[in-house]
Amino acid sequence: MTNNKQTRFLKNKQTRFLKNNEARFLKNKKALSHIEVIVSFMIFITFVSFMLVIINPFKTNLNDEGSNDIQSTILEYAKVNFSYISMNTNAGSGCFSIGKIKDEKMIIKNQNERVNSEVKNNKISIESSGNFYYIYFSNILNPISTSLTGCIELNESDYQLGMLSNIQAYDISKFNELKLSYNSNYEGLKQSLGLANNFGFIIKDTSGAEIINAVKKPENVNIKASEIPIQIVNSDADIIPMILSIQAWS
Repeated sequence: MTNNKQTRFLKNKQTRFLKNNEARFLKNKKALSHIEVIVSFMIFITFVSFMLVIINPFKTNLNDEGSNDIQSTILEYAKVNFSYISMNTNAGSGCFSIGKIKDEKMIIKNQNERVNSEVKNNKISIESSGNFYYIYFSNILNPISTSLTGCIELNESDYQLGMLSNIQAYDISKFNELKLSYNSNYEGLKQSLGLANNFGFIIKDTSGAEIINAVKKPENVNIKASEIPIQIVNSDADIIPMILSIQAWS
């Protein structure tokens, strides 16, 4: 009988122990769950704060449209009408004349250099320099007229003209004008171009060397930059591939 009482006593004690441990386990589990929630919340808050710092929705950012407006405005300012036509003839030595082609300023080159020429009485007189020529037309050109006399007047069957080609080109002198205005009266330039955002531009050759630099940006600003290849022309009818770099900021 005594042994039975002892056995029941031990079983009751063990049961109470297990219940107490289970209660403590459940209590600790609830506490751990609360800690996990708090830690997860803190991680979430940290992540959101980080994203706010990176994105900064309260700051006015320059969008692609604003940057494209600056690029198109500068290109529109510097663009120029520029065309050329090729000519092949076996006129021989001396000089020869053909009919006038266009009413724009003109420079004639062979495959290597400028050729002496003269425009007079709706005729183009050309000093013979080989068989193949390029005739360039643009009002930005600086032709040097040379008096040529005794030139052979060619019939249309004596020479062949290629197709007249228009080039999307930009006048280097216009970029120099922009740089001068940029450095002397930046706000006035922005107003005259109708631009709201701040900007700067750089003209580089294909090696990356800067030819024109008109950038005066403040420190600690976010810059939106873009680069496009362009063809620059000058008053000597040189066509030079270059790169236009646009930098813009709010």
